[in-house]
Amino acid sequence: MDGLSAMPRKLKIQYHDKAESARAVVVAVANQKGGVGKTSTVANLAAALSENGYKVLVVDLDPQGSLSVHLGINIDSECPTIYDVLLEKSEGITLTSVIQRAKDDQVDVVPANIDLCQAEIELIAELSREKVLDNALEEVRDKYHFILLDCPPSLGILTTNALAAADRVLIPMLPDFQALRAAKYITQTIAKVRKKVNQKLDILGVLVARKDNTVHGKDSTQVIKKMFPGRVFDTVISKNVRAQEAPASGTSVLTYDGRSRAARDYKKLAKEVAAVVFSGRQEVLEAVVND
Repeated sequence: MDGLSAMPRKLKIQYHDKAESARAVVVAVANQKGGVGKTSTVANLAAALSENGYKVLVVDLDPQGSLSVHLGINIDSECPTIYDVLLEKSEGITLTSVIQRAKDDQVDVVPANIDLCQAEIELIAELSREKVLDNALEEVRDKYHFILLDCPPSLGILTTNALAAADRVLIPMLPDFQALRAAKYITQTIAKVRKKVNQKLDILGVLVARKDNTVHGKDSTQVIKKMFPGRVFDTVISKNVRAQEAPASGTSVLTYDGRSRAARDYKKLAKEVAAVVFSGRQEVLEAVVND
């Protein structure tokens, strides 16, 4: 993790009124391995940040549309999606014009559906194809505090667009040795994008997700911490049945069952993310965490 500073620790968040002129922090949630909790992280972290007073936009970049469905968006309708924006499928279409409100009214959503599969092919012919999403996001960067990008389980053009647009990358990982084998690929991709396209790109942190209390899970978590020294969030998302049930309701787990272990974990993660992002700025005051 050359050139990446360790995350600040022992911060307690105190929220203030946000300046309207502030630009959104764009966070790509990425890992080329599927099933590591990217979509759950985006949906539930966004909800937790919203509960703390932040304005949040989430962008679904996965053709499966799982994030959109998780947040109660009907992706079978004729409504335009991120695909229409990236490929400018109709005159005058903008990112703002495709934004919908999540079912539980916590965050704004740019939806995706199966049409997005074509983007991997069609974007190849576009000029500055790695910056298409970055350019599209420009019109809304001053309207939100956080923009979270749910990346597909690949390192293709859609993920590259997300990394080119992002300020930070959040990497969810399962505490599983098979998942660890793939970790180097996402870090290599981040390094390439930073060198060639987006020099400001940095790793926000590595999130251990769906952890259980087995010996294997504990050992794998320790390996992750050694692989990413100083970059692993203190918060761990425990394996929880309520989090698995929440997508079927079309809401975040915070809405589905705000007293569940998963909801508490994501609330803690939101505080830690804000501490990392806003450390040294007016949104956060440095203090010892008491809880």
